[in-house]
Amino acid sequence: METPSPVDFGGEEISVCFLVLQVIIWPGRRRCAILVKGRELMGLPVINLAGEELGRVQDLAWEEGNLYLRGILISPVGLFTGPRFLELTEIQTCGPDALTINKNQALSNGLPEGSLRWADFRGKRVLDTTGKELGILEDVEIEWPSGRVVKLEVSKGLVEDLLNGRQLVDIEGNSVTWGPDVVLINVREKIKPG
Repeated sequence: METPSPVDFGGEEISVCFLVLQVIIWPGRRRCAILVKGRELMGLPVINLAGEELGRVQDLAWEEGNLYLRGILISPVGLFTGPRFLELTEIQTCGPDALTINKNQALSNGLPEGSLRWADFRGKRVLDTTGKELGILEDVEIEWPSGRVVKLEVSKGLVEDLLNGRQLVDIEGNSVTWGPDVVLINVREKIKPG
């Protein structure tokens, strides 16, 4: 596989070998964001800069009450007995084959209080406040490196998915309630298909 050449964004070189679905460039800023699907992060190894694999992404965690990814849960490796938590801000790079971090001390035991796990919401029904069922939650699109959840991927069933593909629901301008039974989109603006 050939190494992609770096792209120049106003003096900063950024390699384009990420899990790129879409690149967002803000005019006048030297910042580039990518959109990644949650399922693309699952199972990726987490590597420190000494070249040691610390574990693999087991689950995603976001802050209760907002739509920001808080961090990831890493499956145990070696002597560790339970999942380890890594804050999103501690992740150095998100590549197509691994996540890298600077220091092992960034890992903590268990899930921080006030965090929600992705595993608890995948497969739940998605409804809007008008009572319309949008489908079953299958995935999320996350803006990297901010961690903001920007779209929900919903399924309307196998046949519909095969004929028309899964629907990406743009949740910009709407709030989302991650309820115990359903995911509810509190509609402020008309929901736009992604």
